[in-house]
Amino acid sequence: MAKFKGFNNQQLHQLLSEHGYNGPAQKDDMDAFVASSPAAASMLGRYNEMARERIEGKPMGMGMAEGGEIPSWVDPDYGYDPANPRKPNMRELMNAGLSTKDAGEMLYGVVGSNTDTRNWNAIMSSDNVLSAAQQATGQMYSSPEATAETIKRSTTDPDLAGASNETEYTRVGGSFDGPSIVETPTGFAIVAANGLMMRGGFSTREQAEKQGVSFGIGSTATGTGTTTTGTGTTIQTTTTGYRCNDTTK
Repeated sequence: MAKFKGFNNQQLHQLLSEHGYNGPAQKDDMDAFVASSPAAASMLGRYNEMARERIEGKPMGMGMAEGGEIPSWVDPDYGYDPANPRKPNMRELMNAGLSTKDAGEMLYGVVGSNTDTRNWNAIMSSDNVLSAAQQATGQMYSSPEATAETIKRSTTDPDLAGASNETEYTRVGGSFDGPSIVETPTGFAIVAANGLMMRGGFSTREQAEKQGVSFGIGSTATGTGTTTTGTGTTIQTTTTGYRCNDTTK
C-alpha cells in the first residue's frame, strides 16, 4: 500500500503561498513561517491528513467537509480543502485543455481588482471549460457582487480617474443587462453591467469585440452586446485620463 511521505518543498511552498507566505521554497524558512502562524499550521495539518487519506485509500476523516470531495480536476501536486474550495491554478486549467494565454486570461486577466465569484467546480465540469469560463464571467459582471468594492473607488469624471485611491477607476454612466461594449471619445471600452470599465482604449469596435468574448460578450448565456454612447442615450461618455479596472489589452 502506498504511504504518504509528506509534501515536497515545491508543494509546501504552493500551499503556504496561498496563506500569506512570500519567502523562498527553503524548508527552514517555511518551517519558521508555519511555527509563527497557527492558521498556517492548522491548514497544513488538514492538508497532510487529506493527502494521507487519499493516497493510502482510507476513508476521509473530519478534515473533510460533510459530503465534501476533492474534484477530479485537482492536480495531486496541489492541495485542496473542500471546506474552503479554491479555483484552479494555471496547470489545472491547462490540463483541462486551455492554452497558457487563455488560462491566464480566465484566471487573472478578466478579474483584475474585482472579486472572482464564478463557480469553478461547475466550470471545470463542463465539456468546454473555456466557453464555460467565458459565460460565467459574463454572468459574474452582470451582478454587482464582483465589483462591489471596486465600484466604490470609481468615477465618471476623467479628470479624477487615477488621481487617488478613492477615484482609482473609471465608470460610464448608466447601466446594462450585462458586460457590454461602449464607444467613448477615446475609443471603445468593455464595461460591466454597472458601467465599471474593464478595458478601454480600443481603436475599433472589432478589437473590443474580440477581447469582449473573454467577458462573455456575445454569448447566449449573457445576451450582451454593443452600445454607442452619445446624445440621446443614458450613457455618459468618458474623455481622457481614464483608468481601467483591468489594464490587460
